Amino acid sequence: MKKTKNYLYTILMVLACGVLVTSCKDDFDEEQFLINQQERADQLAAEEAAEEEAMTAENAAAVASAANVTYTVSLHSDNVPV
Repeated sequence: MKKTKNYLYTILMVLACGVLVTSCKDDFDEEQFLINQQERADQLAAEEAAEEEAMTAENAAAVASAANVTYTVSLHSDNVPV
């Protein structure tokens, strides 16, 4: 029984290693990797710039709306709080 388990274990390990080796992509192109890496960096930079621009626009809108707020203070002669 133990001998059968050892054979089964060995066969399964060989099959697993075979699947692992054959499933790996052998067409590794360093140049294409570098191009993909640069494209991803450019994409992230563009997204970050867009987010910063949106935040700047939001902040400008908040400042502009705060600048348009007017206050009126009225003083009464009877010394009663407003």
